[in-house]
Amino acid sequence: MLDKLKNITDQISQRKNGVTFDAARFNDPIAEQVNWTVIKAGGSNFQTHKLVEAGSSRIESEPTLISKIFPMIFVIMGLAIPLVLISAGYLSGNQDLFHMSFASVLFGLIFVGVGAFFFRKLSEKMIFDKLKNRFWVEKPGKEKNMTELMNNELKLSDVHAIQLVSKFLKGNNKSFYIYEMNVVMNDTQRYNVMRHGKKRQIRRDAAKLSKFMGKPIWDAAD
Repeated sequence: MLDKLKNITDQISQRKNGVTFDAARFNDPIAEQVNWTVIKAGGSNFQTHKLVEAGSSRIESEPTLISKIFPMIFVIMGLAIPLVLISAGYLSGNQDLFHMSFASVLFGLIFVGVGAFFFRKLSEKMIFDKLKNRFWVEKPGKEKNMTELMNNELKLSDVHAIQLVSKFLKGNNKSFYIYEMNVVMNDTQRYNVMRHGKKRQIRRDAAKLSKFMGKPIWDAAD
């Protein structure tokens, strides 16, 4: 009963978002049951993550160089702007400017906080491990122990396929397509691996994950 309700909800969501994709082309009943809209909202037009092999039995999503640099821009601005304004006020002898410059410290802290938030989010990794027969999200500085992994219900053996979907994001200044790679489970549940604005790179990573797990790719990233 719950599965039927979920399927109806997914179909309504797909119609609402204008999705007319015909999953029958994959010749798989599960493909016709899953949702073909993106899982997450928003996204970046640059490549945020890439898949790398960490041995013959393990593959991980790793943040790209630009994902590491991007948060640092906020941190540097948050530290530099107050320092420059305070120095200018002190050297000029302008007491009003000197005192007002301290207000910039608050804005600087906000920038640093935003940068730290993006750094932690972009540093999260999706890990696929054949020996443990598990996949999971690992946050910076929080490596999971064996007990936690064995209690994790997300098993590699339960993965049915790799799904690629896309969505057009329209903004005031820039519009672009976002591409999303998900793993589809035997029970039709989906889990996001990565999402960004580079179709060629995400297809390349999907092929790498497909070869690693021996699972088909359902490519709807058009």
